[in-house]
Amino acid sequence: MILHDLFLPLGSTQSEVKATSCRKAGLAEKAVRTFTILRKSLDARKKGAVREVYSVLISDQEEIIPPVTFPYVGEREYRPIVVGFGPAGIFAAYVLALAGMRPLVLERGLPMEKRIKKVDVLWQEGVLDPKGNAEYGEGGAGAFSDGKLNSGIKEKDLSRFVLETFVKFGAPEEILYLNKPHIGTDRLRDTVRRMREEICRLGGEVHFEAQMTDLCADGALARVTADGEYLTDRVVLAIGHSARDTYETLLSRGFFMENKPFAVGVRIEQLQRDINQAMYGVPSAPLLPPADYKVVEHTAQGGVYSFCMCPGGYVVC
Repeated sequence: MILHDLFLPLGSTQSEVKATSCRKAGLAEKAVRTFTILRKSLDARKKGAVREVYSVLISDQEEIIPPVTFPYVGEREYRPIVVGFGPAGIFAAYVLALAGMRPLVLERGLPMEKRIKKVDVLWQEGVLDPKGNAEYGEGGAGAFSDGKLNSGIKEKDLSRFVLETFVKFGAPEEILYLNKPHIGTDRLRDTVRRMREEICRLGGEVHFEAQMTDLCADGALARVTADGEYLTDRVVLAIGHSARDTYETLLSRGFFMENKPFAVGVRIEQLQRDINQAMYGVPSAPLLPPADYKVVEHTAQGGVYSFCMCPGGYVVC
């Protein structure tokens, strides 16, 4: 059975959560065969008395949440090509590799190990390398932004697959149930590197410093030019929104494009203790994470909303 709205004090251990779940389910702890935390969040409605709230799966039978699987295809005449090795490109290549299709990845930036060094030089000395910086390279821009994993996607199975994959390659298991999961920059870098190694182990290839400079569609086939010329019948363009030179190339080749609205934002700095006081009722507490909030306002001219909060963050450039 699934139990919701289990309220426990801050800092409760997993054994305490299990004991509370058993009492509510009417089960003896020794009879429990399945116990999984599905969700953990904070209830801060009563300021100064913040609680943890859980949803759990508990049963005296073996209950397994079926894993998300993809069909095995095997090798084809032409290898699929994935352009870009940020979040979308990594997972596209990983799923294609699981399917036995041996994808070829073309990434204009540097591998994580080299990229970290280039970003350190940028932040310490102000020297920008166009191929290796906080925006381009293995892992995409998110590799240097704390690894937040929030998503508005409603497809729960695919979201769970992403989180379970991150855990498989080294992310903390708590991201599977935290209300606002994040990996942390240091662990995300290792996780991304391990995913690349697994893609290669499964027969894929990842080429770095291999910017796509041309894409010509000829009937059912496409010719991709990067660090060489490749013929394929499947291309995944996972190039993000800032590879403007690549978009210009695609437009010149006659690929259909459609304008997309974009938001103009401003940065606001606030004292963390003030936000904590407003949300938790206390300026600080050792068992509480830095508080955040979301603001949305709908006007006749369009929506205004807060997008992302980064406690302790700083402007990189």
